[in-house]
Amino acid sequence: MARRALAASRRVRGRLPAGRVLAGWVLAGRILAASVLLALPAALGVWCYEQVESVALPLPLGAADGSLWLLDRSGRELARVRAADGELMEPVRLDELSPWLVPATLAAEDARFFRHPGLDPLAVARALGQALSHGRIVSGASTLTQQLARHLFERPRGWLGKAEELALALRLEVALDKPSILEAYFNRVEYGPRLRGVQAGSRYYFDKPAAALSLAEAATLAALVRGPTRYDPERQPERLRARRDYVLDRMLALGTIDAEAAARARQAPLRLHPGSLAPGAFHFVRALARGKLTGQGPLAGVRTATLDAVLQREVEAAVRGFAAGFADHRASAAAVIVVDNRTAAVRAYVGSPDYGSLDRLGQNDGVLALRQPGSALKPFVYALGMRDRGLHAASLLPDLERRFVSSDGSYRPHNYDRRFHGPVRLAPALAASLNVPAATLAELLGPERVLEFLRRLGFAHLTQNGRAYGPAIALGVGEVQLLELAAAYATLARGGQYLPLRFLEDTASAPPVPVVPRDISQQLTAILSDPRERAATFGREGPLEFEQPVAVKTGTSKGNRDNWAVGYTSERTVAVWVGNFDGSPMLHSSGSTGAGPLFHAVMLAALRGAAPAQPAIVSQVAPQSLVICALSGQLAGPACPERIPEAFWTERRPTESCTWHAEHESLPERYAAWGYASGRSTGHRPAPSPGVSAVEPARRVSLPQLVFPTSRARFVLDGNLHEEQQELVLSGQAPATDQLSFEVDGQTVCRVGVPFQCPWRLRRGAHRVRVRSARGASAALSFSVE
Repeated sequence: MARRALAASRRVRGRLPAGRVLAGWVLAGRILAASVLLALPAALGVWCYEQVESVALPLPLGAADGSLWLLDRSGRELARVRAADGELMEPVRLDELSPWLVPATLAAEDARFFRHPGLDPLAVARALGQALSHGRIVSGASTLTQQLARHLFERPRGWLGKAEELALALRLEVALDKPSILEAYFNRVEYGPRLRGVQAGSRYYFDKPAAALSLAEAATLAALVRGPTRYDPERQPERLRARRDYVLDRMLALGTIDAEAAARARQAPLRLHPGSLAPGAFHFVRALARGKLTGQGPLAGVRTATLDAVLQREVEAAVRGFAAGFADHRASAAAVIVVDNRTAAVRAYVGSPDYGSLDRLGQNDGVLALRQPGSALKPFVYALGMRDRGLHAASLLPDLERRFVSSDGSYRPHNYDRRFHGPVRLAPALAASLNVPAATLAELLGPERVLEFLRRLGFAHLTQNGRAYGPAIALGVGEVQLLELAAAYATLARGGQYLPLRFLEDTASAPPVPVVPRDISQQLTAILSDPRERAATFGREGPLEFEQPVAVKTGTSKGNRDNWAVGYTSERTVAVWVGNFDGSPMLHSSGSTGAGPLFHAVMLAALRGAAPAQPAIVSQVAPQSLVICALSGQLAGPACPERIPEAFWTERRPTESCTWHAEHESLPERYAAWGYASGRSTGHRPAPSPGVSAVEPARRVSLPQLVFPTSRARFVLDGNLHEEQQELVLSGQAPATDQLSFEVDGQTVCRVGVPFQCPWRLRRGAHRVRVRSARGASAALSFSVE
């Protein structure tokens, strides 16, 4: 071997510059020395293995390399992947391969495979000769067995890693026969990014099993093994073609094909059509394989998923179709999940429109991504208000301009239509997604209590405390997963019984946990499925309406970075997110316009063949329908100008006739400023009306009142901002014709008219505040700033 290498070097020495000859000699010496140094310990290791069987550790050749074979709920194959890393991997037997694959691979990588013991001395000599001729390494000397060994363990860098690789290769040769080594090789070598094994490569590049490969296709796959990136068919097609033709030439030289077959194969076009990295549902498969959905660690073996492959393909097509139109809103991504409400089984799961898109960051999983849900959390705030405060569909909530305070400072929420609506009933406040009523209710309930309730509904990623979120928790300032939203809305569809989502059919269901009372769930469902209630904000005949009742809620996050649409019937819950994975804002979009159309298409697909008769679970008790005053929420009287029917599913409901329209319209004083600004009557309510609403004052106010802050309120300065930049907006109420003076610690800080709001710069310490008018002064209330 050494003599041939030296003779070859003499023949070319005269034609090479002295520097290249010297470099070649040095390199040849290194290769020869390395070969000897590697072979000796490896041979010693094999001898030890043969002599002392007890020191031989089990070979790292687990069945299918810990792969997961995932089926859909009907037994259709979804994917075969390596559980450890989520790479596509479909085990295949040697007798299931095309007859051209073995000779093509041996011609390309290891022609003497059947004649060497794991290390090929002739290949080492060839590498030496080429190094001497060119002054650099032209080809390697690794055998197929060495290449297999390289894919079986985490090889350390340097000569030690090379030695361990060779030792393992020699062990493989002793422990296995040649066909077994070949079969292991074809199942473990990489043919491209996330493509483990020849079967995965064949399906990805040629959309066919490895058994059906032609001679040209088999030579192409054999060419890819040398370097899937170097011979990338999309970026380097000519380089790949040249490598394929080289493999064919080698096969011809070895006598495994004749000249005619080689010529035909060379003329074959390079028809590679790289497809999806999985036959659909790749985000789902990857997350499930890695244990992200079950919390059980990586999965392996044959498992049956809850996905419906037919519905999955239809939802994927819908997402791809709508993604083409997202550009109008400067959106590039979307995610969808469909849930069977009865069993909490996930029937469809799409993490992005295109997993393979690098420009759109398609490998991100929008189902698991943490994003701000906007108004999509409001139904659960109202559910808590109905449970703990006795609110009902006609309870009044204020939709008046005001500021709220959180750990990030003060903020003034606005509605989708940029207007304030004064006194609003709970039903239209929720259906039209008004912001101030929801934040006011969250403030009344206490953000910490709201958080506790949301966590019981499965929102595990709301990890901060109530002070951090403040009343804005109702407006979606926290970050949640689309997965969590779907589970929470399915809880309402199930009559308030929470179930964790299921992803595997072969796992037992968890027992349901009652979270929302059944009658409250039914009341919320009736509100969310009534298009008339949301018409004032969203109009009619839009994507949120269906031929049958569907309860639906949308959400738009701060800065217009996220659009949501979540809804349900008795059978299915559908949750949709639209946005950009890089967090960039969208343009001219909202939950109804951005996510709404996709939600509509997916819900139709999810309900096909189901034809539910009810929008949600059938209640044990029929609702009581009452005619109420649209403005006051009380039972309609003869003088009420707008009388509407309202269905009450809970025991809590209005019991007194309207006191706002006894003779003429007379608004309570807290709405006097709004009435004055909107052109309505500015008179006061003639008589107290206790019990009408849990948040409406029950007595007539004669003296000016301090509305905000409340007694013993505590505020915290933000250490990231200058103190002079942080202020509190004091708020009072009085007749619209009055002027109010705000006094803090005995000092008048401002004198204002309607809408009676006074900015005050926060100062550390304990403070007392009251308001004064010509009618008198309110009681002084204490608050503190830390």
